[in-house]
Amino acid sequence: MTEQLSRDSHESEQHRRRTRNPNSGGSLYNQSEKSTGTRSDQQYRSTGETTTDCPDERPACPECNGPLVTEETGTERICDECGLVVGENRIDPGPEWRAFSHEEKQNRARTGAPLTKLRHDDGLSTEIGGLNKDINGNRFSTRKQRQLSRMRKWHKRSQVSSTKERNLRQAIVEIRRMAGAMGLPDSIQETASMIYRRASEAHLIKGRSIESCATAALYIAARLEGKSRTFDEFGRVSRIENGRIKRMFSILSRELELKVGPANPTEYLPRFGSQLDISAETERLTRNIIENFLDEGHHIGKTPTSVVGGALFVASHFTRDQLSQEEIAEVCDTSCVTIRNRSREITDVADLSWITEVEPSESDRSE
Repeated sequence: MTEQLSRDSHESEQHRRRTRNPNSGGSLYNQSEKSTGTRSDQQYRSTGETTTDCPDERPACPECNGPLVTEETGTERICDECGLVVGENRIDPGPEWRAFSHEEKQNRARTGAPLTKLRHDDGLSTEIGGLNKDINGNRFSTRKQRQLSRMRKWHKRSQVSSTKERNLRQAIVEIRRMAGAMGLPDSIQETASMIYRRASEAHLIKGRSIESCATAALYIAARLEGKSRTFDEFGRVSRIENGRIKRMFSILSRELELKVGPANPTEYLPRFGSQLDISAETERLTRNIIENFLDEGHHIGKTPTSVVGGALFVASHFTRDQLSQEEIAEVCDTSCVTIRNRSREITDVADLSWITEVEPSESDRSE
């Protein structure tokens, strides 16, 4: 046994001496490559890899010792200096087909939709199509159509296994309907869905209507994403009174510890400006007036839409838009008296001496 161990140690020592180059500090060069200092082209092409003198260093080009980069397709590694192709024929994780339009991509794709919080089951369930045709376009028989109808009905019922899931599905449908009516993106809808899920797990939905909870969740999501809407706008699309939406908003923000700060008036400016069809100079001037008014702290206790309306009325008189109080009040969903009061407060409190130096824009000059 002792002789066997000594023989194995002697063979391993000889192998180490044969494979280690004493001049390279530990690089795995054999004795035949010691004189040249590079690996043979045949061995390099077979492996498609390079080694460096130090294991901690990044792989370098075997010809010029330059850095290696990977192509956008991810199938080849080339030298950034001499252009030598070091590795190729890597595994491409993409599809084997090409598509030049969205319709072709949808027709050729064989995978399902990604996971989303806009479905009560995160989009993992399957669907039975509503077409009563086979793959060749031939219609099924009447008996087969009745069978498929029963299968669709029970498949739809089996997707919801509890009352909690049924309420969640109804709430998500309501969130998507309201978001579509107000033009809110999918990111806000997913955030609202997550807020509603948290409220359901905290048992805040029990004893309250699903519509009010879903509306409050969507309102909070819009505030968090910087796409604020007023309670009146949510009340028109949700068929829920503003008082109930406000109470549910207070409950969700307090119980879920959501840090929902006051709405910034500048979040309403792009939408109101688009509806009033103002120029870019007027919008930029209005934004500067609002920021100056906010720095003074005089916006506390005032609705953001009224601040935007007053700033628009003031800024329009320094440009060629010349908006009236009635037009601004209709867009901002407030009264003319409020617009007049806010504009007076802005002119009395804010420093507007710099506005006289504003020059008209190029579009105004062309007119």
